[in-house]
Amino acid sequence: MFRAKPTFVLLLITFIFGLIPWIKAHNSSLSFCNRTCASKHGSGGLTLPYPFGFSDGCEIKLNCSATGKATVGEFPIQFVNGDGIRVNIQRKCNRSLKTVAQLFGPNYAPTANNAILLNNCTEAAFPCEIPSILVQTHFSSVSCSDSNSTISCYSERNKRAFIDLERLKKERKCEYLLSSISAESLNTSEAPVSLAVEVVELGWWLEGQCRCDVNANCRELVSPHGRKAYRCNCTEGFEGDGYKAGSGCRKG
Repeated sequence: MFRAKPTFVLLLITFIFGLIPWIKAHNSSLSFCNRTCASKHGSGGLTLPYPFGFSDGCEIKLNCSATGKATVGEFPIQFVNGDGIRVNIQRKCNRSLKTVAQLFGPNYAPTANNAILLNNCTEAAFPCEIPSILVQTHFSSVSCSDSNSTISCYSERNKRAFIDLERLKKERKCEYLLSSISAESLNTSEAPVSLAVEVVELGWWLEGQCRCDVNANCRELVSPHGRKAYRCNCTEGFEGDGYKAGSGCRKG
């Protein structure tokens, strides 16, 4: 029968107890979420509510620029709220189509209320359909000066809630991401009534079962990955982020 030498046992115990603080520190760094984006000089800054933040421990991680601005990939964020993330996509005629993938994250993606404008395509431009709206007339405001460039657009014509990234890249056969046109989604039962040029609306979600405050409503969703997801919103008369893990809901 094997018997460990006392010296070996002592070294093993020392190693294990020395490892515990490192494990605790490692787990703590993974769970910590920095929700504030400050400039590289430490001045100003933007603080976002749960579940958003700017570090690996955040439920939905966004990027923080050197000037203290929130971004999705290279694209600046206009605002974040309980329903979506509004992102600026300024017109750029030679922006690689590959950059469109930056708009698709583990917990966010462009909704079907967007028309993605593309440049240098093999097919001529045609009307884009954002629920009940034709946006062909808006091509002139974002067109490129090169008369040889061919602008097209991609929009979802089925009942999908989000843009299909793989279909977008394959179906239009375009080289560049030009910009985007977004329709304001005022109510799910109503058609959008206005358009915003050089803007894309990202829908966001948390995966799993609802974990909302007792004074919040849970909106159940299906993510583009086909998994069960949700969002929380405080009921009327209450304010807050609506989540048990966040600030919850308090009397307004």
